[in-house]
Amino acid sequence: MSRIGNQLRTVLLLGALTALLVAVGGSMAPGYMPVMLALAVAMNVVLLLVVLAVDCKPLRERAQHMDVTLEGVYTHEAALVAELESKLGGRVAYYETNEIDLIHGHMVIDVRLQPGEGVIEPPVPKSPKHAEDGAAPAPSSGPAQR
Repeated sequence: MSRIGNQLRTVLLLGALTALLVAVGGSMAPGYMPVMLALAVAMNVVLLLVVLAVDCKPLRERAQHMDVTLEGVYTHEAALVAELESKLGGRVAYYETNEIDLIHGHMVIDVRLQPGEGVIEPPVPKSPKHAEDGAAPAPSSGPAQR
Protein backbone atom coordinates (compact mmCIF):
# COMPACT_ATOMS: atom_id res chain seq x y z
CA MET A 1 0.00 0.00 0.00
CA SER A 2 1.24 3.52 -0.68
CA ARG A 3 2.55 5.87 1.95
CA ILE A 4 -0.52 8.14 1.56
CA GLY A 5 -2.81 5.14 2.04
CA ASN A 6 -1.00 4.18 5.24
CA GLN A 7 -1.26 7.74 6.56
CA LEU A 8 -4.99 7.83 5.74
CA ARG A 9 -5.54 4.56 7.62
CA THR A 10 -3.64 5.99 10.61
CA VAL A 11 -5.78 9.14 10.68
CA LEU A 12 -8.99 7.09 10.44
CA LEU A 13 -7.82 4.82 13.26
CA LEU A 14 -7.01 7.85 15.41
CA GLY A 15 -10.49 9.25 14.75
CA ALA A 16 -12.11 5.97 15.76
CA LEU A 17 -10.03 5.77 18.95
CA THR A 18 -10.92 9.36 19.81
CA ALA A 19 -14.63 8.68 19.38
CA LEU A 20 -14.33 5.54 21.52
CA LEU A 21 -12.43 7.38 24.28
CA VAL A 22 -14.94 10.24 24.37
CA ALA A 23 -17.96 7.88 24.29
CA VAL A 24 -16.67 5.57 27.02
CA GLY A 25 -15.41 8.43 29.18
CA GLY A 26 -18.63 10.39 28.74
CA SER A 27 -20.81 7.43 29.67
CA MET A 28 -18.76 6.51 32.73
CA ALA A 29 -18.32 10.01 34.08
CA PRO A 30 -20.67 12.52 32.41
CA GLY A 31 -19.27 15.40 34.46
CA TYR A 32 -15.79 14.82 33.03
CA MET A 33 -16.73 15.05 29.35
CA PRO A 34 -14.52 18.16 28.71
CA VAL A 35 -11.58 16.38 30.35
CA MET A 36 -12.10 13.29 28.16
CA LEU A 37 -12.36 15.45 25.05
CA ALA A 38 -9.15 17.34 25.92
CA LEU A 39 -7.37 14.02 26.63
CA ALA A 40 -8.50 12.60 23.28
CA VAL A 41 -7.32 15.70 21.38
CA ALA A 42 -3.97 15.67 23.20
CA MET A 43 -3.53 11.96 22.46
CA ASN A 44 -4.26 12.54 18.76
CA VAL A 45 -1.80 15.43 18.54
CA VAL A 46 0.97 13.38 20.15
CA LEU A 47 0.32 10.36 17.92
CA LEU A 48 0.19 12.47 14.76
CA LEU A 49 3.51 14.13 15.69
CA VAL A 50 5.07 10.69 16.21
CA VAL A 51 3.75 9.48 12.84
CA LEU A 52 5.10 12.59 11.09
CA ALA A 53 8.48 12.25 12.80
CA VAL A 54 8.84 8.58 11.88
CA ASP A 55 7.63 9.17 8.32
CA CYS A 56 9.98 12.07 7.59
CA LYS A 57 12.11 11.94 4.46
CA PRO A 58 15.57 11.73 6.14
CA LEU A 59 14.53 8.61 8.08
CA ARG A 60 12.96 7.01 4.99
CA GLU A 61 16.09 7.57 2.94
CA ARG A 62 18.41 6.04 5.56
CA ALA A 63 17.35 2.51 4.66
CA GLN A 64 16.01 0.85 1.54
CA HIS A 65 13.85 -2.26 1.50
CA MET A 66 13.99 -4.87 -1.24
CA ASP A 67 13.54 -8.56 -1.98
CA VAL A 68 16.66 -10.08 -3.51
CA THR A 69 17.01 -13.43 -5.29
CA LEU A 70 20.51 -14.87 -4.98
CA GLU A 71 21.94 -17.67 -7.10
CA GLY A 72 23.27 -20.29 -4.71
CA VAL A 73 22.26 -21.25 -1.19
CA TYR A 74 24.33 -19.67 1.57
CA THR A 75 24.79 -21.56 4.82
CA HIS A 76 27.08 -19.06 6.57
CA GLU A 77 25.58 -15.76 7.74
CA ALA A 78 28.80 -13.78 7.22
CA ALA A 79 29.17 -15.01 3.63
CA LEU A 80 25.54 -14.15 2.88
CA VAL A 81 25.86 -10.62 4.30
CA ALA A 82 29.13 -10.07 2.43
CA GLU A 83 27.53 -11.22 -0.83
CA LEU A 84 24.49 -8.97 -0.34
CA GLU A 85 26.67 -5.96 0.48
CA SER A 86 28.94 -6.51 -2.52
CA LYS A 87 26.02 -7.01 -4.92
CA LEU A 88 23.85 -4.17 -3.62
CA GLY A 89 26.56 -1.62 -2.81
CA GLY A 90 25.58 -0.77 0.75
CA ARG A 91 25.53 -2.02 4.32
CA VAL A 92 22.95 -4.65 5.27
CA ALA A 93 21.02 -3.40 8.30
CA TYR A 94 18.66 -6.39 8.50
CA TYR A 95 17.79 -9.41 6.42
CA GLU A 96 15.36 -12.29 6.58
CA THR A 97 15.40 -15.40 4.43
CA ASN A 98 11.99 -15.79 2.78
CA GLU A 99 12.61 -18.78 0.54
CA ILE A 100 15.29 -21.40 -0.06
CA ASP A 101 15.03 -23.51 -3.21
CA LEU A 102 17.58 -26.33 -2.98
CA ILE A 103 16.45 -27.90 -6.26
CA HIS A 104 17.16 -24.80 -8.37
CA GLY A 105 19.90 -23.49 -6.08
CA HIS A 106 18.61 -20.04 -5.18
CA MET A 107 17.24 -18.16 -2.21
CA VAL A 108 15.01 -15.09 -1.76
CA ILE A 109 16.08 -12.61 0.91
CA ASP A 110 14.16 -9.64 2.35
CA VAL A 111 16.87 -6.99 2.84
CA ARG A 112 16.97 -3.63 4.64
CA LEU A 113 19.96 -1.81 3.20
CA GLN A 114 21.71 1.41 4.12
CA PRO A 115 22.91 2.84 0.80
CA GLY A 116 26.63 3.29 0.38
CA GLU A 117 29.30 3.64 -2.23
CA GLY A 118 29.27 0.54 -4.36
CA VAL A 119 28.58 -0.89 -7.76
CA ILE A 120 26.06 -3.57 -8.55
CA GLU A 121 27.90 -6.44 -10.19
CA PRO A 122 26.45 -8.11 -13.29
CA PRO A 123 25.16 -11.66 -12.77
CA VAL A 124 27.66 -14.48 -13.17
CA PRO A 125 26.94 -16.48 -16.33
CA LYS A 126 26.11 -20.15 -15.83
CA SER A 127 28.73 -22.67 -16.81
CA PRO A 128 27.76 -25.39 -19.32
CA LYS A 129 27.66 -28.05 -16.56
CA HIS A 130 25.23 -25.96 -14.47
CA ALA A 131 23.15 -25.07 -17.50
CA GLU A 132 22.61 -28.78 -18.28
CA ASP A 133 21.12 -29.74 -14.92
CA GLY A 134 19.51 -26.34 -14.23
CA ALA A 135 21.47 -25.68 -11.05
CA ALA A 136 22.92 -22.28 -10.29
CA PRO A 137 26.69 -21.85 -10.00
CA ALA A 138 27.84 -21.80 -6.41
CA PRO A 139 30.50 -19.17 -5.65
CA SER A 140 33.30 -20.53 -3.49
CA SER A 141 32.82 -17.78 -0.86
CA GLY A 142 29.98 -19.40 0.99
CA PRO A 143 27.03 -21.04 -0.75
CA ALA A 144 26.50 -24.67 0.11
CA GLN A 145 28.05 -27.19 -2.26
CA ARG A 146 26.03 -30.17 -3.45
